Amino acid sequence: MTAVRQITNGTVFIVGRRATDGAGYWIYRVSTDNTVTLITGVPGLVVTPEGYGNADVSTNGTRLAYLNSLELRVVELSTGEVTALEPDARSPRWSPQGDRIAYLVPPSRPQSAYDGVPTVINADGSGRRTLSNELFSPGVAWSPDGAYIIGRTSLSGGFRVIRVADGASLLLQYLEHYQPDWR
Repeated sequence: MTAVRQITNGTVFIVGRRATDGAGYWIYRVSTDNTVTLITGVPGLVVTPEGYGNADVSTNGTRLAYLNSLELRVVELSTGEVTALEPDARSPRWSPQGDRIAYLVPPSRPQSAYDGVPTVINADGSGRRTLSNELFSPGVAWSPDGAYIIGRTSLSGGFRVIRVADGASLLLQYLEHYQPDWR
């Protein structure tokens, strides 16, 4: 299993391998009555250490942002239509409103195969913006209102909260936390 999302009506979406063939990744819907439905295969999803956190189901369960090797793609689950958004990305995360994706872009001189600078793009591929030059470790999270993202900084030793509107940020020190989350 590489991604799980529960939407507001209680339905859960899971991205994982099928036990019967072990080849490729698939997305499943688990309804509130525990009915499991295979929705579709995820074209080209390759789970690698570099792609840690390499898939995320939109908050309404209609789209999947994922990495094909390291290319950021979005698949519309009802049609299977795939759109490529970024050639080299890490750790995509949908905004709570489902209109933007936050992800990491590796720096030109990588210090780690996993880290990158926080970037936001609209779901249609427009409006790409780098939010900070500071390296984040894989796994970013959105605030419930979509106004901020939080991530673990690679070099500063803490979580950085960034306001998406203007890139203003605040470093929060911590002792033993690894993955940020707003919940």
